[in-house]
Amino acid sequence: MPIDDISRDLFADAFQLEEAGEYGEAAELYALRAFAGLLESTFQPGRTMRLAFAHTLEAISADVRGGNQSRAENLFTTLSPWYEPMIGDADDPILEGLLHEWMGDAHLMLESDDAVQRYQDAKRLYETQAEPGRNWAFEEEFDYAYWAFESFAESKGYAMPEDGKLDFLGRVEFKIALVEDVLPT
Repeated sequence: MPIDDISRDLFADAFQLEEAGEYGEAAELYALRAFAGLLESTFQPGRTMRLAFAHTLEAISADVRGGNQSRAENLFTTLSPWYEPMIGDADDPILEGLLHEWMGDAHLMLESDDAVQRYQDAKRLYETQAEPGRNWAFEEEFDYAYWAFESFAESKGYAMPEDGKLDFLGRVEFKIALVEDVLPT
């Protein structure tokens, strides 16, 4: 069975488990999707690896919401060295900003102060955006990453702003403000 088919099946099952409140089991399936994505990408930067990163965020979000912080931290520690080089390889400031933002999302979900710097880096890049109307809505990897963070934020009692999916700068400014509320002091 091709990796694509396996990944699709894993998503359907993970989504059902998440909807049923079985976050730990859902996280396992999302993590399998992340590993499958890395294999499919042959560990090379690009869209397929960005999908793997988004699936990692889904796994982290589900594990954190299920109370399994340690596994989420270990997953991120294991996989983030593969994702970090994508930032330097990005040939588009918006893509580079998204990757910083996603690193920030992982750090925030894992209650790490490193989230602040990642969000600041993303904000700096978004402020230089030459195409104000540009967005990544309906890009598969963006959607998975967005939904993972949105679920996390909702579990903490926060709703993403109405235009949060479309407005790069507004979304990251919301997350910068959220850091102060979510991270333990």
